[in-house]
Amino acid sequence: MRAIDVIVSGRVQAVGFRAFTRRNAVMLGVRGYVENLDDGRVHAVFEGDDHQVEKLLEMIRQGPRMAQVRDVRVKPVERAGFDGTGELFQRPAERRGDAFAPGYFFGLHAQEEHVGPRLIF
Repeated sequence: MRAIDVIVSGRVQAVGFRAFTRRNAVMLGVRGYVENLDDGRVHAVFEGDDHQVEKLLEMIRQGPRMAQVRDVRVKPVERAGFDGTGELFQRPAERRGDAFAPGYFFGLHAQEEHVGPRLIF
């Protein structure tokens, strides 16, 4: 088993990157989550079989068709024991004065600043 923390930079928001990551993670049997960060990057945590995690990393280095991945930083982390569920956290949608601002976040690090929901897989 392998668990990693991943930060992806480039044109990786508003291009379907989180959905792409979640879809491929589910296909490969990798657990974790993916979320947008306020600074335009994407953050993810993956946990699973070494080979499957490496395959998912290869896929996100390419990204979905509209993405332009500039950099992928990978840091090993302790195994988190993801089971595909998360604890629900709520934050007011007042940031940016936007009625569609994020409000619901799941899993670890829920108090950090994120844009949009954290997708759990």
